[in-house]
Amino acid sequence: LAKAPSPAALIGRSSREILRGHRIFDERGGAIDAQALPSELAFAERKETRGMTISDVDPEGAHRWLSVSSFPLAAKEGRPVRFVAIYLRDISERKKRADKLRFLIESSKVLSITTDLTERLKEKARLLIPALADWATVNVVNADGTLTRLAAEHRDKRKIAALQRFAAMAAEYSAESVIHRVLKTGEAVLVEKIDEGSASSAAQDAEGRALFEILAPCSAMIVPITSGDGKVLGVLSLAYAESCRVYTPEDVEFMREYGHHLSVVIDNARLYGEIARRDRAKDAFLATLSHELRNPLAPIKSSLELLTLRHPELGGSGELSVIGHQFDHMEKLLGDLLDVSRFTLGKLELKRTPVD
Repeated sequence: LAKAPSPAALIGRSSREILRGHRIFDERGGAIDAQALPSELAFAERKETRGMTISDVDPEGAHRWLSVSSFPLAAKEGRPVRFVAIYLRDISERKKRADKLRFLIESSKVLSITTDLTERLKEKARLLIPALADWATVNVVNADGTLTRLAAEHRDKRKIAALQRFAAMAAEYSAESVIHRVLKTGEAVLVEKIDEGSASSAAQDAEGRALFEILAPCSAMIVPITSGDGKVLGVLSLAYAESCRVYTPEDVEFMREYGHHLSVVIDNARLYGEIARRDRAKDAFLATLSHELRNPLAPIKSSLELLTLRHPELGGSGELSVIGHQFDHMEKLLGDLLDVSRFTLGKLELKRTPVD
């Protein structure tokens, strides 16, 4: 360990004494009971543990990923364990790289069947938890420059309501707030360790402070979602809380790149929405056009029939026959166009009648 005592200083001390003040978590950020530690399992239950991955936070708040193995020694049948060998290996860098790679693979595999922007962003936010965040929110910039929260995910489902309210309040705060500063400057903000001062600046009233205590973030970052042309389309906020992990500048750079990916999601959803809007406008135009074109057909048909009645000698003429044939063809085309318009607008009605 980076700040561990020397080997000589560990001699004569119990494992519980050595670990006093440390907080131990599993890979998903859940606290590990002392009795479930590899050393205790080897001593009390004679169980070997090989390569158990744990998250360790020391008394000074430094976080590491450790691979722990433990072996009971001289455990003869009917005799208690007298010796336990424990091997610890710092795998922090490897674990972080593996988590980020796994996240990118899973994110690329998610091919959503929905074009709804909110659902797409919720899917992306859920992938961040628990490997890269304990909770995450995504705010999107509206046409008038205001923010709308479209996703809020928490590892503890009981706290999602509090997170949603806290995220909504953060988006409503003044231009001096952190989230609006990120929106304005396009620069990410990293708070490696959140203390009481950070809490006071993030929560500007009693309700905000109460929500902050419920969510209890210990490290956070706010990253702009930036398009290829440098335009900020939204803000991604992430925090570690229960797992007591700490974000680093390398994590910020990784999430900035992921922000570009989210900008593509937002752009595509908005483009699809614009296409759908224009498609609806086209359908409405065709429906109006088909109705308007049918209106002149009635007097034309009536005039053609009257002309035939008044001048029977013209009934078999080629000209009137051509007019009648083309009229019937036009009427059929407009009828088909009207049926298509009704179908696209969801107004097509099927008339059912009994048949032999």
